[in-house]
Amino acid sequence: MLQHLKDHSNHEALQLQLFASTGEGITLYELESGKETFPFYLTKGTYYIRIFSNDQPMKYSFTSSFSKGDNFENELNNTKSTAKLMIPNTTFTGTLNDGGYDNQFADVDVYKFEL
Repeated sequence: MLQHLKDHSNHEALQLQLFASTGEGITLYELESGKETFPFYLTKGTYYIRIFSNDQPMKYSFTSSFSKGDNFENELNNTKSTAKLMIPNTTFTGTLNDGGYDNQFADVDVYKFEL
């Protein structure tokens, strides 16, 4: 959970960026005020989180928690050939690109099932 600890009237948003070990940006979130939880569904690997604001100084607190599971949507699954197989009576959780990078709104998640 990312929590903004500053009176936020007339201030810039607090921003959180998630990066892969390759330096590739995965997502960008903005927090205007208060506190918010930002879920990430990731495959095994090394990741980096960058928290910043264009309005310095900025106080915040940050808490993380991790859950292992097989029902998270993982990239690449943007086409029929890379679609994740759906298991009946199973809930899947995923996330789409929030528009923070050049290909905004270009991410799609494709699932497949057989009857």
